[in-house]
Amino acid sequence: MSSLSWSTANFVNCNVHSVESQSSSSYQFSYSSSSPLPLPSPTKSTTTSKRSTILETKQIDQRIFVDKNIDIDDDIDGVRDNVALSSSSSSCIPPSSSSSYRPKKRQYKRSLYWRNSDDDSEQLSSSSSSYDSTIYEKHEPPTFALKLRNKFQSSSSSSTMMITTTTTAATTTTKTPITTNSDFNFFHYQSLNDDQFMLADSPQMDPIDPVDNDDDDDVDDDNDFYPSSSSSSSKKQRTRITRHRHKNSEKDFEIIGTLTGVAGGKIALPCNISTSTPKDSVSLILWYKDESTTPIYSVDARKGVSLEAARRVTDENLASRAYMNTGTNTGQTSSSSSPYAHLMLELLTPDDAGEYACRVDFRKERTRNSVIFLKIIVPPEKPQIIDTNGESLPSLIGPYTEGDHLTLICEVEGGKPQPSLTWWRESVLLDDTYEQITTTNNNQLIRNQLIIQSLRRQDLMAVFTCQASNNNISLPSTATVTVDLNFRPLTVKIIGERKQSLSAEKISIITCESSGSRPPATITWWIGGTTRLRNAQEQISADGNKTTSRLSLTVTIDDIGKEITCRAENPHIQSSAIEDLIQLEINYAPQVTLKLGSNLRHSHIQEGNDVYFECVIRASPWSYEVRWHFEGRELQTNTSAGIIVSNQSLVLQKVRRQQRGKYTCSATNSEGDGESNAVHLRIQFSPICKAGQKIIYGAARHETVNIVCELESDPSEVEFFWSYNGTGSEPRRETATLKYESTGPQSSLGRYTPHTEFDYGTIYCWGRNSVGIQSKPCAYSIVAAGSPDPVRNCSVFNVTEDSMRVDCDEGYDGGLIQHFLLEIYDTTERNSALRANVTASTPQFYLNNLQSAHTYLFVIYAANAKGRSKGIALTAFTLAMPESMNRLAKGNVWQLNFNPVLVVLIAVVTGIVLIAFFIVLIVRWKTMKPPPNVSGSNGTSPTSSNANHRYHR
Repeated sequence: MSSLSWSTANFVNCNVHSVESQSSSSYQFSYSSSSPLPLPSPTKSTTTSKRSTILETKQIDQRIFVDKNIDIDDDIDGVRDNVALSSSSSSCIPPSSSSSYRPKKRQYKRSLYWRNSDDDSEQLSSSSSSYDSTIYEKHEPPTFALKLRNKFQSSSSSSTMMITTTTTAATTTTKTPITTNSDFNFFHYQSLNDDQFMLADSPQMDPIDPVDNDDDDDVDDDNDFYPSSSSSSSKKQRTRITRHRHKNSEKDFEIIGTLTGVAGGKIALPCNISTSTPKDSVSLILWYKDESTTPIYSVDARKGVSLEAARRVTDENLASRAYMNTGTNTGQTSSSSSPYAHLMLELLTPDDAGEYACRVDFRKERTRNSVIFLKIIVPPEKPQIIDTNGESLPSLIGPYTEGDHLTLICEVEGGKPQPSLTWWRESVLLDDTYEQITTTNNNQLIRNQLIIQSLRRQDLMAVFTCQASNNNISLPSTATVTVDLNFRPLTVKIIGERKQSLSAEKISIITCESSGSRPPATITWWIGGTTRLRNAQEQISADGNKTTSRLSLTVTIDDIGKEITCRAENPHIQSSAIEDLIQLEINYAPQVTLKLGSNLRHSHIQEGNDVYFECVIRASPWSYEVRWHFEGRELQTNTSAGIIVSNQSLVLQKVRRQQRGKYTCSATNSEGDGESNAVHLRIQFSPICKAGQKIIYGAARHETVNIVCELESDPSEVEFFWSYNGTGSEPRRETATLKYESTGPQSSLGRYTPHTEFDYGTIYCWGRNSVGIQSKPCAYSIVAAGSPDPVRNCSVFNVTEDSMRVDCDEGYDGGLIQHFLLEIYDTTERNSALRANVTASTPQFYLNNLQSAHTYLFVIYAANAKGRSKGIALTAFTLAMPESMNRLAKGNVWQLNFNPVLVVLIAVVTGIVLIAFFIVLIVRWKTMKPPPNVSGSNGTSPTSSNANHRYHR
């Protein structure tokens, strides 16, 4: 099967397949135009339906080269090339089909090389003067070259070129039209079989230049890589032949295609270095770029070394950015799995774009040439996200408020081709409409504005991505912003019943929860709508969505019926507060108030009146018990005493002054007890003598004694009266020896001086107030002064090993100030000598520093200025020190050593000692003489005997 592959400089990899034939194939290129086209006369020709020329050869090589050279003049208007090429099996699409592209003046040169390796030099005649000469050059093996150069000029004429493929054995014909607005762009031509072809071209044809540039017969030597210094018959620039084949090559030229790279990235340009010839290997690899006459990279293995050891030379413009990677292919054997080596280009720049040619020379096989086109895409710069004020936005923006309007503007500069600019949320495309903006600096930028009318809760931490892209090779350039939001609280609720029963004066906990706020809601508590409660603690959930507040509240009965409000709000959002409330029902212990009956006046109650009290109770729940108290004692109903208790009332009939005092009532319910205020019952009465006064006064003759008379009365303002009852039967107002004066509203001081023994007797004092006169006067006895009476009821307390206490009751002081004496005798010793004496103002003695296990005799006296009373004897002994207690040598710590045998022994010995001790004590007591001034035959008074008896018992 024969195939035809062709392209212009603007087309890549266009294939047109011929109709198969068993004998041969012919390729017919027909050109139709409104004007005659001069074409060369073929050696053999056939007739076609259109004006055409058919060139027939016996053998056509597999490659036709197209070389181009572009000259630009500034004084000629541009031309518009719009070529559409198609066939029944394939189509060619220009890399850029923009109809707006109109260059200035351009001069295009296209070269078509056609070689016949079968015939020797053969002259081809031309039917037009545009062919100055047609040259056949003889090579080994014989080849000839035909170079067709077409110079395109600006033209408004339109022409159509037909590519027609025919076969000699069949009549089938396939035609493909090419429409041009000016001139036809030449194409590469490839035939795989011996065929004939027909060539039609634009009006002007340039002379054919020889393929070989030197004088030898080898077209593949190194000199062919550089232009010859000799000039051709044409004055135009000589076209350099940049691609050659080895004379043994089966395929002279291979177009690999077009690769696309990204600036800053890297790319691998393939080159087939495999060989099918036995014992053949690569001797030289050369890489060219565009019209460069110097290889940009070479691998020289002509000295017989392997590719790994071959000398490598890199163009200085590529520096270290280029290297050859041969992979697993050594270039010495066939490698069907990896026939290609690669020229690796790194850190690509826009200048790296162009046409790359790879020439591979083998030691035996023909030279292999391949072409690849490299396009470089310049990615756009990183987009920038700004707000409506032109301020650059950080990666985290906000916080915004739920419902806010948000405008995001994305701008990007650079990029070739022009990038697209789109907005995305996650993987969802939001906006792909963008516009090109010219800045004040005449810079071009792309802008896309994203408008969100109302932010929702779903937009919290949403990532909005601005993506700029102009290729599908590299990753898009992106910029992102994350939206932070503040939310209003959604819910607030007080946990529990709408009406909660709380106990007054007790701590109660009320819980409130709020959710949906961001940041977490702030909860405040209010009572009565105006008073803020501050004793609350907040707790925020781990996810920050819920706020729980616990209020510690102590209510009073004054809060009954008030509302407790829980208010949740986001302090960052105005008017975001929401509330929940409950009404308080308060249980409390009885609140009790005591008051006199409504018909009574407190200041006018006198002895003999009836009095009643009312106990007012306020409680929730209601009290189930009421009690009455007088001076702390509970009152019960006693009709004989005139006391009547009836639940919340108390009646006192014919009150007496003994019933004056403090009254209270109390009530009890499930919350506790409540006690009322105390009401002091005031009962007015005439004066009486105050209890506890001194009523006996001792005085010597001509000695003045001060008598204090104290009365009790209500009202307290009292008028005092005094009298002396010596021999007369009636009290006298005043005597020559009695004078008195008031010392207070209820006290009076009388001064009395007896002169004779008949002046001793009774002095009376009485008073009168607004209620009446005192019914019974106060009597004070005036006696002759003497020694005091003995103490009474002496006892021993708190006995230890070295101390004890002695207490007695004092007797009559003899009418004078008395004091008390205690003498200590140690009866354990034989002489019973006086060890110490103690004086005190009261008959209470604290004795220390006594010896342990000693018996002591105490004698107590009362004494005044007139003398000393009789002594009262009292016997006592101190406790013995335990013999098993040893003091440690290194401190004042007592240590007890308990041994069972020792304990029994100590108990027996202690018992014997105690028995002996008591026997000795009794004997010594009977034989001991009584101390002086002690009455009684045995030296003790009845009081001391009783005290001694109590102590020993």
